[in-house]
Amino acid sequence: MKRTPKRVCATARYTAECEQLQRGTSEVVCVHVQDSVECAQRIRNGTADFGVFSAESVLLTANLGWEGLNVLRELRSAERTRESVDFQAAVVVRNTHRGGLEGLRGLRYCHPGFHYSRTHRWTERVLKQFERLVAPVQCEGFQTATEIEAAAVSNYFGESCRPGVWSQIPKEDSDLSKHSCPMSN
Repeated sequence: MKRTPKRVCATARYTAECEQLQRGTSEVVCVHVQDSVECAQRIRNGTADFGVFSAESVLLTANLGWEGLNVLRELRSAERTRESVDFQAAVVVRNTHRGGLEGLRGLRYCHPGFHYSRTHRWTERVLKQFERLVAPVQCEGFQTATEIEAAAVSNYFGESCRPGVWSQIPKEDSDLSKHSCPMSN
């Protein structure tokens, strides 16, 4: 009896590791995804069986309110077991700012960019948490998740920047960088 291979989500950051899992007579198949939210979507709709998420990604995915996903276990670095959180972010504004988050609408926004080194503790989900809080996405038409996200940021803030890669798809990344983030160019 032939066993059904297990499908594991892998972002571009972990492509090499996932390919190692597929070697030989492995029962693992890599499912390439943009980020942890897409991985969670694929697990929900049955096109992936499991994925590895950071603590921040699990928290942010939980905030989406999707049913049918369970966290089996959290593994933390031995170096950080005494810390209450793995990463914290802050929004910095001038001390004259009034109006809370809504008061940011139409203003310039500068994001620190995404960094994908193994030692870097920031994750894409944490770095996008603020954007998702103030500029919720509107799913309209047949756009990719990345296009929807870029449109939400672009429509909420004025001239802004978010350096780095927007999409792992080169053409989509180029288009989004030109149209959604003029200060980055």
